[in-house]
Amino acid sequence: MADLAYREVYAMDAPEARQRLIQTYQETKSVAKTARIWRTSRQVVRKWVQRHQREGDAGLRDRSRRPQRSPRQTAPETEERVVALWQQTHYGRRRLSSLLAREGLHLSEHTIRHILRRRGCTPRSRKRRKPVYPARWAWEKGQPFALLQTDVKDIHDKDMAFQNSLSSNVPAATVAPVAGVACSIGALVTQMCSFT
Repeated sequence: MADLAYREVYAMDAPEARQRLIQTYQETKSVAKTARIWRTSRQVVRKWVQRHQREGDAGLRDRSRRPQRSPRQTAPETEERVVALWQQTHYGRRRLSSLLAREGLHLSEHTIRHILRRRGCTPRSRKRRKPVYPARWAWEKGQPFALLQTDVKDIHDKDMAFQNSLSSNVPAATVAPVAGVACSIGALVTQMCSFT
């Protein structure tokens, strides 16, 4: 019997692959040969052969990995209190933790997160805020070169530059002393002449 191709094995679902592994073992009657054909370990082959002998085809299905018991799981009454408080306030896990601590119930933020996820309590989706910037109405002008923006970060005396732009007789399209000075071309030329 030829080795199985990688694609062929991984195209199968797990119970089907285990069934075919058992068929290969029944044909070869050897754990080592079956392991070589399937390119796996002998322990894996032995595990599935023994389980098939004990339980039949039902033993080849996936089993639940859920633990039999969880001794440190949060009490149901505590979970109910967390969910009730969340439904009243819709607070996040940090605020819920501090509110519960005031009531004498000390739970970590992670525990609250796990409780809310288990109970299907998901936060409300936030409405996406419409972007305000870039404000085209502030920058679009009807004529070319009607608006010029400059960054005056490296000018040492910004107050003087701003005062010069206000005192010049050339009308400024926009004068804004916030992060820099944006002015008309004439006011900019006046400023440049006053620095030299």
